[in-house]
Amino acid sequence: MNVRFPLLCLLATLLLSRPTESAVVVRMGTLAPSGSSWELILRRMGVEWGQSTDGELRLRIYAGGTVGDE
Repeated sequence: MNVRFPLLCLLATLLLSRPTESAVVVRMGTLAPSGSSWELILRRMGVEWGQSTDGELRLRIYAGGTVGDE
């Protein structure tokens, strides 16, 4: 029992001190043409997401079907 407690403390310290991701990037593909009002609305939404999460969530938009249509 004397050996288990320090090992459990060490394991708990290692698990709790794991580095976290600095930012999450959400990638969104859309068929809306670049420069259209739909794309601008999506970009504005991405800016609002970034502001409300202090930059921890970012939205990357691929407009005009650049990623494909299916």
